[in-house]
Amino acid sequence: MITALLVAAVLAGQPEPGPGPEARSAPLEDVFPFWTDYQALAVDERDAFDLTYTLSAPLRGDGTDFSFWVETGGNTYAKLDISEPVIPPDVESFERGYQLFTDAPRGAVQVRMTLTLPGPPKTEYSRQDMEAALAQSGNAMRRAMGIRSLFMPRLDTIRFVFDGPAPEADFLTEDGGVRPITAVFSHEVLVTPGSRESRNISGVRFGRPPLYAVLETGR
Repeated sequence: MITALLVAAVLAGQPEPGPGPEARSAPLEDVFPFWTDYQALAVDERDAFDLTYTLSAPLRGDGTDFSFWVETGGNTYAKLDISEPVIPPDVESFERGYQLFTDAPRGAVQVRMTLTLPGPPKTEYSRQDMEAALAQSGNAMRRAMGIRSLFMPRLDTIRFVFDGPAPEADFLTEDGGVRPITAVFSHEVLVTPGSRESRNISGVRFGRPPLYAVLETGR
């Protein structure tokens, strides 16, 4: 599961101030594309990967953050913390046409959608789990995109991102051996399970857990 639920509830008795008249809004579906498609998948068709979103905006002139609110019905709102990956509201909120509000300047907010390995970061990942994540996410994208998926490159690589320089990174081989991963770049390690380099591996091992692991197309 995604690591943290960051759509905060309105505090009982001391609600967060809602959006003012200067705030702009956008439908949740525009801010969090494909979330309802992801949730519509059977659990066993999406349990090997997560769909995550990050929102970013510049600071105000006084150095403080702009605010974000999710409409919750009845003129109430939940304050959204965008300092970490965000879990969108439930599908019912999308179906009801609820909006995301912000007082950030027009064009200042950036939304990034990523496909990631699920669960808390680990020092070891099995080949089976990596291949399942790539296969499931690829199938989900083809279902969501329809005919357009024919023109999209195939997901085949996992980018492990670390806090600071990448640690020691090794392939674990099927015969119990170990050999170094060569695709190490600054704070990232790339693993392509279907490549020649990854032949006969049972998994990968790192000197410390990554911050996160993104599923993407090869470079």
